[in-house]
Amino acid sequence: MEKSGIGKGRMAKVMAAEALTMVGFTTLYDHRELTHHSLKAKKVMNLAGRMSAMMLGRIPRHWARTHISHHAARDANLLNILETADCLDWLNNNSAKTKAKVPHIFKGLDPDAELSPDDVLAIGSSIREVVKDRYDRPTEYSEDDLARLLDGQTPRYYYPKNIKDQSAEKSIKSGDRSINRLRSVLIDPHSPALHRYGVLGVLWQNVPLFKANQRDVKAFEQIGEYDLGQDETDKKFFDNSKLGLSLFFLGNIGLMFMLNKNQSINGRSDKLLNRLAVAAIEGSAVSIGVAQGYKMGGNITNGLGHLGASLYQALVSKPKCKPDGTYPYNAKLFNLVTFDEVGGQYDHHAKPGKIAYTDASGIRKLINAPFGTIVEKLTDRSILYDHGDQYGHPELVEDVFTLDSNRQPRPDEPMRAVLMLEAARRRTMQRAA
Repeated sequence: MEKSGIGKGRMAKVMAAEALTMVGFTTLYDHRELTHHSLKAKKVMNLAGRMSAMMLGRIPRHWARTHISHHAARDANLLNILETADCLDWLNNNSAKTKAKVPHIFKGLDPDAELSPDDVLAIGSSIREVVKDRYDRPTEYSEDDLARLLDGQTPRYYYPKNIKDQSAEKSIKSGDRSINRLRSVLIDPHSPALHRYGVLGVLWQNVPLFKANQRDVKAFEQIGEYDLGQDETDKKFFDNSKLGLSLFFLGNIGLMFMLNKNQSINGRSDKLLNRLAVAAIEGSAVSIGVAQGYKMGGNITNGLGHLGASLYQALVSKPKCKPDGTYPYNAKLFNLVTFDEVGGQYDHHAKPGKIAYTDASGIRKLINAPFGTIVEKLTDRSILYDHGDQYGHPELVEDVFTLDSNRQPRPDEPMRAVLMLEAARRRTMQRAA
């Protein structure tokens, strides 16, 4: 044991243990339970999951609703496609009002799909079936609007350069009924394919991208458009992020005080104030380090989970979609530190109701998804967790939603419009071959 000064080794161990615990509870409570309904936590684990979120100033139901948007609009900017489809519809009925020309192909609405006007209209119609009357379509277009929307070349799928502009919070709260209010619904909140700097962009800006979407989610909840299940304990306690952060810092200061019995700033361990000063420094440093470590875990998961067809290309340039038109990627190198989240992204997006993100069995299942396999075994025995209700459809756990499915998608499955866009990517690749 160190005789005096700040215990860096001790701080690092506590920091790592707490950060991994926070990430673990996120993947269990926020992700598997609230987002995908694959688990149902027992009371003690439910409390632990909610407390871990509170101590980092997070609200799990907002995290879950943002993650649902990630699945429903995976690696797609449907907002720009819908906006262009509305414009094309208007032109079909108002061609005498303008001399604007419709391009034969739109190359700027998706990273890897070249869309014909008919493709845009079909995908737009499918999007409207989802959003229904949640926005008002324009009744007139200026020449500048038409020039922008009918530009078939300039990429319009990128996130804004100023990430704060990705949020439609002000529009939602002001009662604005334009399509802009649906940004958080129709755009994947953290896709490397949609960032102008690709994987590196999401690794760097994952947190502000996530927060932009969550501000919209919170705004929708406040105006009553989302019912995310806020209960009385949330209102009175768990939603108080300032209280949670305060408890987190104080708890870590107390923990370090107990662990550093022989520590002081000047080596005089008999002085209570010296011990308190060391504990305050160490506890605060640990709290900040845990928060940064937690953010890093999210950055890695969202930055490396959707690399597309090639790890090398995604890292040195930009992600390119796979032959099936999707981007989720099983980067197993990061399995353990992300609790299977990065290592099983492709399998997870195909079947979001599974606890273990793999179709393998036996020892191969444990290798592919170690954390999920262990949790699944505990859940089968009703230890700490029970099986979730799967949105009322447990039979769909093994069912991959496709364009040929005769059912509506779960909330955490891709919209039909996304599947149509992925089919357009496949056609684009086939034409280029």
